[in-house]
Amino acid sequence: MKLENDIGVWEPNELVYKASDLPSYSYLVIEGHAQIVSPSGLRLSSIGYNELFGEASFILGKNRTVTAVAGEDGLTARLIKSDHLIAKLKQDIFLSALVRKLEARLSNSNEKSEVLANGMKDISTEITAFIDSINERNADGRVLINKLNELEKEFEFLKWNFGIVD
Repeated sequence: MKLENDIGVWEPNELVYKASDLPSYSYLVIEGHAQIVSPSGLRLSSIGYNELFGEASFILGKNRTVTAVAGEDGLTARLIKSDHLIAKLKQDIFLSALVRKLEARLSNSNEKSEVLANGMKDISTEITAFIDSINERNADGRVLINKLNELEKEFEFLKWNFGIVD
């Protein structure tokens, strides 16, 4: 990252922060995108112009739970210190409670998405192994293999949509 005053510039696909890091800033996107990825590699979201990311760790008082990576065209973002963000939230108790609730729900949703994605990986692996174990000389086996191949293609499509990388 190149830093100029409170603006960070990341090259395409450069790491902004990784899951388990202590938070140092929140980020407001000025140009480009940030990809938010779970610890197992599941793409959770893409953050673009005028959107904030990295704030959940401060609001929930936790280490980073996801990884942020600059998008394919790079990323330019304003670095926002935690005390500035916390001070803004302390000014309005209702807003603070609302943001904490939304951040907790987002964190929970990210965790559930990762569990689902890992389950899909496991099922896909089992289907592949089962297909390999069927005796292809058996006519019933060939019919079953064709059906399993169709199911596997559907799982591959779902994995692609969830951004699951083997």
